[in-house]
This record gives sequence, C-alpha cells and structure tokens, in this order.
Amino acid sequence: MRSRLVVKETVSVAVAAVLVVLLSMPLGPLPPLGDLLNPNGGVWTVAGGANHPAMEELRILGLDGDVTVLRDTWGVPHIFATTNHDLFFALGYVHAQDRMWQMDIQYRFAAGRLSEVLGPKYVEQDAFLRTVGLARMADRYLATLPPADPSLLALDAYAAGVNAWIGHTPGRDLPLEYRLLGYAPEAWSPTHSLTEGGLLAYGLSADFTDLELGLLTDRLGAAAVDELFPIASPIPVPPIVPNGTRGGGPVIDPLAARDILAKARLVEPFLGPLRAGIGSNNWVVAAANSSTGRPLLAGDPHLSFQLPAIWYEAHLRGGDYDVYGVTLPGTPGVFIGFNRDVAWSETNTGADVTDFYVESVNPSNPDEYLFQGQWRTFVSTRDVIRVKGGADVPVTVQESVHGPLVTRRGETVAMRWTGNATGSAIGAALRFMKAANWTEFRDALREWENPAQNFVFASWGGSPAMSTIAIRSNGLFPIRENNITGRVPLDCTGAFEWTGWVPFGEAPEAVDPPEGYLASANQIPAGQGYPHYLGWQWDPGYRARRINELLNGTLAANGTVSPDDMRAFQRDTLDVLAREFVPYIVAANSACGTPVCSVAINVLESWDFRMEADRAGASVWYGFIHRFIDDTFGDEWAAANVSDVMMPYPDVLERLVTQAPGSPWFDDVTTPAIETRDDIIRRALGEAAENLAARLGPEGTQWIWGRLHTRVFDSLSGLDALSRGPYPAEGDDITLDPAAGYEAHHGPSLRMVVTLGTPEDSTTVYPGGQSGNPVSPHYDDQLQLWLRREYKDIEFPTSAALPTGHLESTLILRRA
Repeated sequence: MRSRLVVKETVSVAVAAVLVVLLSMPLGPLPPLGDLLNPNGGVWTVAGGANHPAMEELRILGLDGDVTVLRDTWGVPHIFATTNHDLFFALGYVHAQDRMWQMDIQYRFAAGRLSEVLGPKYVEQDAFLRTVGLARMADRYLATLPPADPSLLALDAYAAGVNAWIGHTPGRDLPLEYRLLGYAPEAWSPTHSLTEGGLLAYGLSADFTDLELGLLTDRLGAAAVDELFPIASPIPVPPIVPNGTRGGGPVIDPLAARDILAKARLVEPFLGPLRAGIGSNNWVVAAANSSTGRPLLAGDPHLSFQLPAIWYEAHLRGGDYDVYGVTLPGTPGVFIGFNRDVAWSETNTGADVTDFYVESVNPSNPDEYLFQGQWRTFVSTRDVIRVKGGADVPVTVQESVHGPLVTRRGETVAMRWTGNATGSAIGAALRFMKAANWTEFRDALREWENPAQNFVFASWGGSPAMSTIAIRSNGLFPIRENNITGRVPLDCTGAFEWTGWVPFGEAPEAVDPPEGYLASANQIPAGQGYPHYLGWQWDPGYRARRINELLNGTLAANGTVSPDDMRAFQRDTLDVLAREFVPYIVAANSACGTPVCSVAINVLESWDFRMEADRAGASVWYGFIHRFIDDTFGDEWAAANVSDVMMPYPDVLERLVTQAPGSPWFDDVTTPAIETRDDIIRRALGEAAENLAARLGPEGTQWIWGRLHTRVFDSLSGLDALSRGPYPAEGDDITLDPAAGYEAHHGPSLRMVVTLGTPEDSTTVYPGGQSGNPVSPHYDDQLQLWLRREYKDIEFPTSAALPTGHLESTLILRRA
C-alpha cells in the first residue's frame, strides 16, 4: 500500500506560496514553518513524543480488568490480559498509539474519502473506489453478523481501544500529519477495520488482466493469446485444463477496456503497479528433516515498501490466545505468525477471481439491462464525495447482478469479484491464532474466503510422530458455466455465469508428504489432472524451482535443514532464468561485432548467476532480458496498437528460446529480413551493453548492479525527508530475495523463520519499525537490519515479564 504525494501535495503548495514570509514567523504555539518539516526538530518533537514513557498507568473505561503492555527494545508490545475483549481492546489502543494516521489514511483511501482531507485532486480516485465498494461491502457483511459473533466482538473491542486512545490524546499530541492537514481522527468503528482490511484483499486478488487479454485477443487473435498467455506455464508444468476451454464473450470495446484500466491505475501509487512482478515465498520442513528435530517454517510475503511499514508486530496473551506475529494496523488479529503449538504463513495464489461482463443496456431506458431474457433494473446507490476546498461531488454507483458498473464509456461493463460476495478474513485469523493442530487450523480455513492464499502450516504436538506439515490453496474459487475460464470479458446472456465455488474438500492440499517439505512461491497450485480451473496468472515458477533446489541440495549434503539454512534461503539471489539463458546469449555472440559487446560476453562468462549488488553480470543480464522481451514482442505490439498492454511472461520466452528458435515472434515485422532467435539475442545484448557503457563507463568492472539497482521506502506522507533510500540492492524480479525493476518499491515485507517446539527461538525482521513517528527510534530501526539481510530474535514470554535489558516501557491500562 505504497503512497506518494499524500501530505506532500497539500503541504508543498502551501509552503511554496508563503515560504518567504513565514520561514521565520512563529505560527502561534508551533515552531517557525522553516523548521516544520525537519524530522529532527520542530513539530515532530511534540507529535505525541518520540518514546513511550518507561512507566505509564491509565484508567480506561470499557475494560473487563487490568491489562499490562510491555514493549521490548524493538518497540514490540507484549499484551497481557485476562479476557479476549481486553486483549483486542489493548491491541487497538497500541495500534492507535503507534500508527493512528496510517490507519486513518489507509481507511480513507479504501473508502474513497481522501478528497475530504486532501482536496479535489483525489475525486476521481475516490469515485472509483466507491464504485468498487470496499466500505459498502464492509457494511453489508457486518449486517449479517449476530451480536455474539467472535469476529464482531473482536472488532467492537478493537474499535473501543482505538477510540479510547483518541479520547485520551489531546490535539497537540496527535501525529503531525493531522496538524499539517488540519483535521482530527474520527471515531473508529468495525466498518473502518473491515474497509481497510478489504484494501489488502483488493490489492492481492482484484485483477484487470481480462481487459488486457480482451484487447490482445481483438488485435492479435485468440490463437496468439493462447500461445503467449497459457493457462499453465510451459516451463516446466503442463496446463491443468486444455487451452481450448479459454471461453468466449464479446470482444470488448477498446474505449471501455482502457477506461477501466485507467481508473484501476489511479490506485497504483497506493497499492503498487497492477503487476508488480514479484510474489511471496513460504516453505516448511518436517521434523525428520530438521536439524532441531522439530518442524521449521519460513515465510516472506512480498508487498509494497512503505513507511510506516505495512505490518506491526505484536504478542497477545490472554483469554483464548497466546500468539505472536504480524498484525495489520487498523484491524484485530495476527495474520502471519505462530502460537505455542502451530505456525503459519501465506503466499498469494494469483487465482482468477475477477470477471468483467459487458451488459446489454435497454436503449429506451439506461437504468435497465438484459439478463437471461428479461430486463432488470440496475441497483443504484447515491453518495456524495466531500471535497476539502471545493464543492461536494455527487456520485451514483450502479450495480447489476454481476457487480458494480466500472465504466459506461463505449460499453457498460460490470466487475464481478469474489470480494463482492465474501465477508472478512478476520474470523479465520482469530481461529488460526488459537489453533492447536492441523485439524483445527484447516477447519478455520473454511472462514477464509478472500483473498485466496496458499497457506503453509506446521505443528509440533510434542513429538515428531505428532507433528504435521501442510500446505493448502484456500479461498473462494469460482466455478463458471460451460467450462469457460473467463480470461476475457464475457457477455451478459447468462451463459457464462458463476454457478458456485470449488468445494472446500477439492481445493489443492498436501499433508506430510514423503519428501518431508512443502513450498509455495505463487506457482500453479495443482498439477495435470486437477479438475477445476483456478486461474492462469501463476508465477513462472523460477522461485519455486530454486526453493526446491535448495531444500533438496541441503538435505542431500547435510541430511537436515537448519534454521540458519532457512534464513540463508530467504537471502538467496540466484536467477534461475539467467542460468538457463546465458549459454544461449554466449553462443549467439561467439563473434561479437563491437568491443562493448565483447566486454558484456566476458562479464557474463565469469558470472555466477547471482543478482548480488556487487556483480557486473547482474547488470548485463537484467539489461539484456528487458531489451530481449521488448525486441521480441514490441514490434508486433506496436503494429497492433497495444503497446500499453502487458507482454508475455519470461517462461513463455524461455520456451521460445529453448524449443522454437525459428518462431515467427522473433521476426521483426518492421524490417524486410526474417529475424530468428539469435538475431534478436545479438540485438538485445548490443543494446544492453551500449546502455551500460553510456551510463557507467566502458569497463565491465564499472557495471556494478548496485549502481543501477536500488530499493526505496516511501513515506505514506509523501515527504522525502521521511522516506528512506535509495539503497544499492541485490535481487531482481524472480530471485528468492526479490527487488523488481531498477528502482524497487516492492519486496519482502517480512522475513520470518519459526522453530516449532521452541517458538521463542524464532526470528523476524521487516523493513521499517513499529512507530509511525519519524523521530521515534522505532520508526525505521529494523530497516538497516533488513537491508543487511539479518534478523532479530523475538521475545515470547509466558508471564508479564521480559529479561533484564529487554524491557523498554510498561503501560498498564486499569479498568475505570
């Protein structure tokens, strides 16, 4: 959920207009404006304080009893309560203490309410997100919950804790962003939590590539789309269903398709590009294969980098719970973590859970559409976008049986997404947190509907014989009529409807396999013969192949896998695709035509295929592969007027290189000659080498990857002084330690290795820190550790005490 230009847009205009006059003019109780944006002074020093008091005791209404919160030296709260209510109340309180403005602005973004505090620039974005309807769905779901539902009780308790902090915090101690923007936090509610939680679900599962495939089908033909965008990767897994079941609807009007894509891209500054190019990793090792004699679990979800970080670590002990892991500020629950008995982590499935329907509108009445032979009326919801510094903007959201209408330009198109039909993942997370074994955890997964995730699981049980490892692709997977896939927009005749969901018992799952390990890295979840269509945008499998190589190789060499091995795997930067491609590059350039080409070949021949920041080969490879993709497909895309649409994934290119060197896709349609694979390889390498020489110098020793490739951690406020980076970076799009693009804004948002049986020996790290206050030592104290690819030990006490030297502050909330 990366955001730029949130506060920056608002502040910079005001500052520029009055800077000369106000640089030394005090503004009431505030410091001079010239110091305002200095993170080491000025207003930051009074924004709630950089540190929590060493000892603080408060009387709070709404508690069942007393609660103790111990913060360790990393700022992680260890919450000790006697009831579930008090546990979630206290979690809401500490979230608000450390991350209130982050919670607020992410909720406002999800709800389409940024214009209220940031002004008219965000009206179009707000209108789109109100159309998607995350807040609307939250309210609908809450209306279905009985008063005693555990999710509702947790949401209510959490909201009460947030509101207790708001009520106890004077305006002068609110986060600075509120004072810069001139507003205060409103009362928190379960709707706020579910709307904000829905934002992550939307980012992980709502997908718009059907529109791009529709454009490509129109311009290149269905056969080309089936070849270049297969349902299953051609390297090395065969398709799970025949390509002939692509399914068909109308060819969507390009105006409508591009209008929807333009609206969807409005949210990219917050959620990252629609195709970030990276995913997540997790794997688990059975007790018999572990150096500890107990299962080991590793997880590193890959999400957008931001400050404050996406995650917030916490230890919750009390009532039914004793659990450690990462929470999402704004919501109750631990979403990735462990308790005394089990551990779990997730990767995104990439399942196809979004379809677009071209509705047939009544030419005599634009509020009616044809469905199954009958005219139906769109359901209309009228709303108003409040605009800071501008007039209110009325918005009308219309919905068909398929979902909200996302465009009426050219054609009327409705978006059907599982998020429109599902509830919250919080109920499942609450059950994960107290699960004691696979049976209980698996049963809890029945409540996890969206986003669809690959869950990796381990339990100890007290002995190797009682331990379990498992993996499961879980969520609501649509079953579509007539064996279609819905990969292109569909018509509204009723012949291409969702008829139900893949039964829970038929979702891909494995438990205690003979190999003694399980892994996922967003690859295809089921092999040939699986009866259901789940999707097609699977990761090409390079990370999955590498995980399996490392696990198999380590077991063959050592007999077991250790926690240190697991951490080393998370740091791995070997590019499997480069290892496959480089021999073809060298062979095609056996007689280089230019000195700079010879330098590039010499660099590649001595390279170990690792995308480390100090490797020159990494620079040559990355420059080559991006030129090669564009040189292979860019001419056809330009001729078809679809240069703004996605190109095939690298695994498709690998198949062409290794199996079809004479493929017509290698021919450049803009020249009279007939080019083949090696012609395009030579061209791409020459272009990459010339670019490196121009940017870094003629010598191969100058072409260091870290000089080109960086990681950047943007502040949610958009203020550069509060962002971090750029830092020289290792990795690329498909390494286990990933960093896509030349300036990476995505990657491992958490690295966690759990030792079952002795969970207190587990390690974690994430790129950021616990606090949203930029002058707090916990704003970014984990970032340098993360950049060095190191970890911190965790505290997991069984009583309200931490070891000597490990306690930073104590907060006691007493029942008033």
